[in-house]
Amino acid sequence: MLNRAIRELYITNLGVKKDEKVIVFTDSLVPQEDVSDSDRRRREGLLSLALKVAETGREINQNITFITYPSLMSHGMEPPREIWLAAFGDRTIRELEDRGFFKKMIHKEALSEQDTQMINSVVESNKHDAIDVVIALSNFSTSHTRFRDLLTNICKSRYASMPLFDESMFYGPMQVDWKALKQRTNNLAASLDNAEKVLITAPNGTDLTIG
Repeated sequence: MLNRAIRELYITNLGVKKDEKVIVFTDSLVPQEDVSDSDRRRREGLLSLALKVAETGREINQNITFITYPSLMSHGMEPPREIWLAAFGDRTIRELEDRGFFKKMIHKEALSEQDTQMINSVVESNKHDAIDVVIALSNFSTSHTRFRDLLTNICKSRYASMPLFDESMFYGPMQVDWKALKQRTNNLAASLDNAEKVLITAPNGTDLTIG
C-alpha cells in the first residue's frame, strides 16, 4: 500500500513525467535538538520514508536526486547550498554568488527591490537548468522561503512541501479520490457563488453562520 501511495504522489499529485528532473530531500536530527522520544522516532522514520519515496519514484523516473542535510531547527529557513545547487543548477548559483546575492538569501538578510529584481533576472535567464519537481520531506518547512518562491513562481517547478510528515499520512489524506474531491469542490463552489449566507453544522456541535 505504501508503494502505491508514493506512486500516486508522483503520478497523480505531481504529474511527474519520465524525462523530468526531480529532487527529494529531507533533514536529519542534530544533537542540539531537544525532542521527545516519540518525535525522535518519527524523525528517524522520516529519513527512511524520504529514501523510500526517492527509491519508489525511480520506478517512474530515473532522474531523481535524493539529498539529506542536518536540521536547521526552524521552519522557514533557507535550505543549504547543496539543495539550491541541485534545484537551480551550477550556473545560477555561481552567478548569484558572484553578485553577492546568494549569501544574503541564505542568511535571510534584507534585500532591496533592485536586489530582488536582479535575483529574479538571474534565475529567469537560467530557468531551463532548474528542477521540474521538488518533494520537500524535511521536518522543518521550506514553504515560506525564497528557495521555494523562486522555483515555483519563476521556474514554474511543482513543489510538494510536506513538513512534519509521517508515514500514516500516506494512508489518510493522500488516499483521497481526487476526481470525487474535484466534483464535490466544484459543487460546493457553485452553491457558495449564489449564496448570501452560509450555515455550517456538524455532529460535534459546530454551528457557524457566515454572511
